[in-house]
Amino acid sequence: MRQLVIILSLLALVGCVSGHTSRSYTKLTSEVIAANAGLKTDFSIDDLLGLKEIGGPEKGAYSLSPDKQWLAFRIVQAEVDRNAYRSSWHLLRITDPQELKLIHTDEEQIFDEAAGGGQIGTLSTIAPQWSPDSKFVAFRSKSSGEVQIWEHDIVRQKTYQLTHNAADIIDFRFDGTGDNIHFRVGHDRKSVRETDEEEGARGYLFTQSFTPYYADKPIWGACTGSPLWQKSNDVKRLCNPVSWVINRRTGKEHISTYANLPPTAGELLVAKLNKEGRPATMAAQAKDNVAIIWAENATPGIGPYWLRDYQLFYSETGEVADTQACRETECRGAIAEIIPTEDSDEFFLLRQQGVSKSEVAIYAYSIRTGELRKILHFEDLLYGCVNGGGGLICLHEGPVRPRRLVWIDKEKGEVRQLYDPNEQLGSRSFPAIEKMEYEDAFGNRTYGHLVYPTNYSYGRRYPLAIVQYSSRGFLKGGTGNEYPIIPLANSGFFVLRAEQPLDWNYDGPTLSLLENDRREWRNLYRTRRAVTALENAINKLADRGMVDLARVGITGLSSGATTLYQSLIETDLYAAAAVSGGSWAESLYYLTGISVWHDYMKNVGLGAPRHEDNGLWAEFSLPANAHRIGAPVLINVADRELRGSADEVFVSLYEAGVPVEMYVFPDEYHIKWQPIHRYNIYRRNIQWLKFWLQDEEVDDPVDPDQYARWRKMREDHCANMKAEEEEYLPVYCDAA
Repeated sequence: MRQLVIILSLLALVGCVSGHTSRSYTKLTSEVIAANAGLKTDFSIDDLLGLKEIGGPEKGAYSLSPDKQWLAFRIVQAEVDRNAYRSSWHLLRITDPQELKLIHTDEEQIFDEAAGGGQIGTLSTIAPQWSPDSKFVAFRSKSSGEVQIWEHDIVRQKTYQLTHNAADIIDFRFDGTGDNIHFRVGHDRKSVRETDEEEGARGYLFTQSFTPYYADKPIWGACTGSPLWQKSNDVKRLCNPVSWVINRRTGKEHISTYANLPPTAGELLVAKLNKEGRPATMAAQAKDNVAIIWAENATPGIGPYWLRDYQLFYSETGEVADTQACRETECRGAIAEIIPTEDSDEFFLLRQQGVSKSEVAIYAYSIRTGELRKILHFEDLLYGCVNGGGGLICLHEGPVRPRRLVWIDKEKGEVRQLYDPNEQLGSRSFPAIEKMEYEDAFGNRTYGHLVYPTNYSYGRRYPLAIVQYSSRGFLKGGTGNEYPIIPLANSGFFVLRAEQPLDWNYDGPTLSLLENDRREWRNLYRTRRAVTALENAINKLADRGMVDLARVGITGLSSGATTLYQSLIETDLYAAAAVSGGSWAESLYYLTGISVWHDYMKNVGLGAPRHEDNGLWAEFSLPANAHRIGAPVLINVADRELRGSADEVFVSLYEAGVPVEMYVFPDEYHIKWQPIHRYNIYRRNIQWLKFWLQDEEVDDPVDPDQYARWRKMREDHCANMKAEEEEYLPVYCDAA
């Protein structure tokens, strides 16, 4: 009998949590699913929007004081009624997790930079820093348009602004004494403003700083990220971060003698090993400062740049001449972290494993005895782990467990909750979830989380909604967070949150970023991996009698949008689509100007549209293939991404007679950041899929006139197909 891994709403994701409801993974048969998966769920859109997230919406961050007494972190929560975020800094006492202190509230939010400059729409994940004596904690905060370092005095319980620099702080670090903080800054704010005003007055010279797709004026280069994306002919707009130092006692700031920030102990150790001929990429030293352990890429000539086959080495004396290799199987593979324990010869190892590295295992390894023992193994996200004395303190989140802070006992592997900012969700019920494994047409294995519909009835076929393109952590809304997974399940859908497949079978040479991307573009290899993996997953569910193949919808943003549009071009598997923007269109080549993005498209082999070497454009350009699409398409696009992509896609679909509707959201980016926009996008996406795949209309539509338009679209589309004597009509034509 087929065994299914189910996460039930009444069980825990990990072990025993003292004083809190327990949840754990359980294997159940199909018959048991039928008995348990009919639970009603009450996790709503409001619950999803109201999540309190440690570190920020994208990924968590926190910091443990050197004396292991306090945890410092930021909590970010969207507030729809204000169309803003509440962002606050807190201290949590380790010995008494009930003692939570509010130390600061941010006035404004800090956004991540896009690779080529400007904003991408994601709120930054900000990690605080502690002074060596644990008496002060510092963090970046934005006020009056300036990103500066703020500091909290633990003893005096006072928070104050520390730096007053003319440029925004990128990152910082205390020195060994704690008397000074070294920091790096980006573009001088006044210089940026004056340069734009001066050049704008006489007209901007059209250089590589222009990307018309994003803006009508030159973009200032990103201060972080790969140098590949910072290339520009306009030297003034390049970002070359400058290092500064501030004396915390006098408040005086001056240019630092360091080219970068002072190196950490781990960075110094890696540099030492590299200098002595060991190609270490991560390293740790024992508590007694003698034994060392490090990871090297075991097969440097194999695999794309993002995959590494690490091998662990160690030296009991700390001397490279005494290097030995750990021979245990678990000492090779995707080693994520190496952390010293309280013992002089023991280290924690965090290792990713399983299909698409979807599982995490924690081991304790003694380099003196060679003993390696497993502490914990599960399928949730676990990261940011530090030695918490007798165990590990980590950030943890699972499909039905929002991000929280936990302590893991190193002897028993028990998980104890330190702090859950969403404690109120303990009373909510969640749907049944199955981890599903499948592969693409090229043999690359991947996985997804299949969320069961509310009131699931065994043996009945349901509509399916695909949400892309990562399946890690809490079930929110996919990449970009626009497709609310659990509320969709509450609306009667199976929902597959799908992980994009990687080429785990690749055995060629290590490639540079550009070389790898060129290989990925060849024959649309990357996109077709994702397209065929989803096809295989859907057919697998249909074979199991769970999904109605006539009622499958697909959603996506960014790479997920590329997969969505290519799927609509190459297959007739999908009856409806909701997408977060446009797709590759010929005009995009020209609307990137002569920027690095333009060079990128040439260098990966796309070539110029309408030229002899433009074969790929004919295969995957949506405007060139709009006539091949029959599924209705809903587009929710940021105003900054309307031109050159979404507008051309919309017009092409409209002229091809495809039912299409597009909404443009003001002051938005690639990732839409405004809570009120996300709220209405959540609602509209559900309403769109319900209309086309379930023939249902809700009483409170986002737009009071939307159903009249949608019914007219449906009637016209179905009438056209009947007139053309199509052999098979979509399921929604039954209602037309």
